[in-house]
Amino acid sequence: MTPLDILCEVFSGRNKIHLEKMMIVVLLLAGLVWQANACLQRIDQTPGVQDASKLISRGENFDDVEQIVEALGLSTDDWSLEEGPKRQIKYDLTRQRLNLFYEGLRVRGFTLQASINSDDEYTGAVSGFIPTITNLDLTAGAGVRRREVKQALAQYVNDNNVRINQGDIDTKDLSHFSFDRQIYVDFSTGKASVVFYAKALVNIPNYIRSPRALFDGNLNLIKGRLSVRNKGTSGCPNALGGNLQFPGLTYGSGPGETCLNAKVRGKTCILRSKRFVIKDVKCKMDRREAEVVKFNCEDGLNDSSNGGNSPNADSFYYAQVFYDVLKTWGKQTSPFDDKTTTLYTHYAKHPNAFWDGVAVTFGNGDNNVFPYSVKEIIGHELGHAITEDSGNMVFDGESVAVDESFADICGKAISAYLDPSYNWKFADNLIRSARDALRYFDDPTKDGRTIANVNEFQTVASDHPALGVGVFDKFFYLVNDAGVPFNSAFEAVVLANRIYWHGETGFYDGACGVLRAANDLGQDVYKYKSSFLQVGIDLSFCCLDGTA
Repeated sequence: MTPLDILCEVFSGRNKIHLEKMMIVVLLLAGLVWQANACLQRIDQTPGVQDASKLISRGENFDDVEQIVEALGLSTDDWSLEEGPKRQIKYDLTRQRLNLFYEGLRVRGFTLQASINSDDEYTGAVSGFIPTITNLDLTAGAGVRRREVKQALAQYVNDNNVRINQGDIDTKDLSHFSFDRQIYVDFSTGKASVVFYAKALVNIPNYIRSPRALFDGNLNLIKGRLSVRNKGTSGCPNALGGNLQFPGLTYGSGPGETCLNAKVRGKTCILRSKRFVIKDVKCKMDRREAEVVKFNCEDGLNDSSNGGNSPNADSFYYAQVFYDVLKTWGKQTSPFDDKTTTLYTHYAKHPNAFWDGVAVTFGNGDNNVFPYSVKEIIGHELGHAITEDSGNMVFDGESVAVDESFADICGKAISAYLDPSYNWKFADNLIRSARDALRYFDDPTKDGRTIANVNEFQTVASDHPALGVGVFDKFFYLVNDAGVPFNSAFEAVVLANRIYWHGETGFYDGACGVLRAANDLGQDVYKYKSSFLQVGIDLSFCCLDGTA
């Protein structure tokens, strides 16, 4: 065991700290520079893991995924692959994500990627990692019933966020509840176990949460996350966007005005499309009282509040723009083609916005911020919907940081798509105070809290992992500054999210996924490597064998 291993154990709290280890730590802290990145999770360093790209000879072709399983040297009686999202890449190939199953159970955190040629055959280009699973008790949790998992999830919510003066959360408060029996592999030990992955939505007055949790076969909590925190006659109707400090678009049908493309029924305009619908909470805390925004087309739309001119109009318009960005630059449109996504506006005097796993909610702001329904925040929250649809990044601090940065990139993409002269401030039309933006891509540390290098993550990991957002934000700025156009870098990040990332993705695995996506698209991977290195992520371990 190296001194650095001891430090990682001490600070991660995984092992009991003995006196001799404490003495070593004291000596190390006196004369050793702390290498925080060594404590960050690395799927490629998981004990027993196999690199799929090393197991299949290049040039082999396969008719189906079962043949890939055999070529990997795995038993088809135990292992199977499920076809996931796919994207056409260079050389007339299609890149597809393959979800890994063992004995019929989804293996969390492990996916493969394969290429399909013009003859609809899988080639030998297969990448990803496969865990070694031995002595696994497949009967664990077999007798557990749905109501018991639901009770465990409700208890998790109660243990982590009590409803003040309103009693406990009960199972009846959990809507959109689902659970799945899966296999979880601990990246630090390589040990596999059968778990329950459960998720739901809590949507009651004064309290909205979207809990996700992993439980072992006895319904003991492994880890969880509460992803929302409260503090307390024409389809071109007239409306004014923006807010008092930052003028926005003028909506209407006249010259120089922007059409909202609202749905029209008789004389009534409705902010609903095939993909998005706006519901106004009218400054209340209970979203169940929200109403679809309808108004007389001739009168136009006037929902000014807290300095925002028309949060309803801006939310509807920029959501449609984000769909266009995703289609044009990201080369994919899921999940917004599959169902209508609800955007709630004017949510009380709430200084935040959030995606809860089902819908987006925009707080009405407070004395420090305008209503949160500004273009980059709208793109940010809809970016979370993409990650949710991909089944990615649920729990750990690193995953939270990567998820938040992906959402930031989605928000900034709206500005870059609409205006080639965009800047690198994030949500610079939201803040009322002297501070001129919510975050900064070019210098994330400018806000005095956010980090910009992966080696600093341990300082924020325990209490505020979202402050790690600056690592990938800064990378994205750097790769653009290195000459990769915004739309190209955006396409690579979206492709990584859809094909390479998974439910346990951290900084290193996420960065490697971006590099592989850039390679799939025929981009200059050296610019990506250099940019990641500048935020402390050395991708020399990230092998492109098995990719296109």
